Amino acid sequence: MVEKEDAAEISAIREEQETEYEFPKADAVRSGKVIDSQPKSDVSDNNTNEGAPSTREQQQQQQKGSVSLQTSKNEMEQFVGILLHMGIIKMLSIHLYWSNECRYSPIADVMSRIRFFQLPWYFHVVNNQDLPEANSNRDKLFKIRPLLSALQSSLKTLPPEEYQAVDEQIIPIKGRSGLKQYVRNKPRKWGYKSFTRAGPSDMMYDFEIYVGKNTWSDRGLGLTGDIVLALTETLPEKQHFKVFADSWFSSIPLAIALKERGIEFCGTIRTDRMGKCPLKTEVEHEKTGHGFCDWRVEATNNVALVHWFDRKCINFVSTYACVEPMATCRRYSASEKKFIDVPRPYIVQKYNKHMGGVDLADMLIELYCINLRSRKWYMRIVYWCLSVAFVNGWLLQRRLMVQRGKTSKMPLLQFQANIAAGLLLARKSASQKKRGRPSSEMLTRTPAAKRTVCAAPVMDERFDGFEHFADMVEKKGRCKESNSL
Repeated sequence: MVEKEDAAEISAIREEQETEYEFPKADAVRSGKVIDSQPKSDVSDNNTNEGAPSTREQQQQQQKGSVSLQTSKNEMEQFVGILLHMGIIKMLSIHLYWSNECRYSPIADVMSRIRFFQLPWYFHVVNNQDLPEANSNRDKLFKIRPLLSALQSSLKTLPPEEYQAVDEQIIPIKGRSGLKQYVRNKPRKWGYKSFTRAGPSDMMYDFEIYVGKNTWSDRGLGLTGDIVLALTETLPEKQHFKVFADSWFSSIPLAIALKERGIEFCGTIRTDRMGKCPLKTEVEHEKTGHGFCDWRVEATNNVALVHWFDRKCINFVSTYACVEPMATCRRYSASEKKFIDVPRPYIVQKYNKHMGGVDLADMLIELYCINLRSRKWYMRIVYWCLSVAFVNGWLLQRRLMVQRGKTSKMPLLQFQANIAAGLLLARKSASQKKRGRPSSEMLTRTPAAKRTVCAAPVMDERFDGFEHFADMVEKKGRCKESNSL
């Protein structure tokens, strides 16, 4: 009897399910018009999602908003110091700095691995609650615009050099991003493109990251000419600064526009931008051989166009340099099978000497760059801004040493290591206990009787006025830094 009653209940439940649910037919599935298979209810569910976040960014804001990091300025300084250490001491994986086999004490003793990965995950430059509305005119770099503006304002305050070069840089990135560009002639071909103005000393004075046609306002010279005019806006006028650029930027209207502001220009130029200047053709130059040049000067604006044949024909445009005085350079002659002296115009000499400032600055940034992967698209730009600040600081320190008449110059490696040590140790409590419980070997081991040697602290830690008072000891000794006081 019990089995019959159970069977009757099961059959009744099946009948109820068949009446409440309506399964999609095969024709409806093929056509894409699938009938809703959920049971109908008399209760309206319009308010079931009330208060739920509508976008992914809002979900992240609610999830991350409930986390309290309890960080401080000292901890963020330690975080930046760790990044600088990682730029100097590179390992195949970030986790190796805290591993038992490859432990690196200057990093592992300052911050735990979990805490180090937690800080960049919650790192923001702007408040997510104050995001601008999504439209076509919104700044694509709004996530880091305050940081970029602060760095640009700091670079523009530096006293500029007489010679300035404008060129493009690549901030390398392998991830997906709508701002990623491809530059064929760069060592790192994929990444964010930055247009930079730098001097012969490799110091950067201004930059702008390319985000599309809305990067600069229209000045009537096309994209390439508007870039040069925008990057040279802060240069003082009528003081005869010299600006150099390659053939991608150069044009005759650009040279005239800069000359009207009292800024001289020099650069290579493409043949189709020379305004039908009556110069000799490349075939005629090949007959004369290496070193032959031809030039014309526009009388109204004093713009010179020079055509020089080296291994191939190269065109130059300038408002202050031309052919004279001629010089020579060494080139290998395949016909004579030896090096020969080839005539070289003055404009070529000036261009080769002052054009490479941006490339050298890019090289210095890549020497000890911060290579930390992140899911946030803008963290690569943040790390690049830190590297730019440190490289410019090192160049300023070298300039100061030259002004004081000192011949000894600190290398970039030591400069970055000193800044990293200062950020990790300066104004930090010296009584921090070592993390983790002591091992049995440490409890049973007797201390050695030999004298302990303490390394001299860096200058930032010595003179920060924080926990560096003299300690009373029983045994009398001499000050290790007595000669320098």
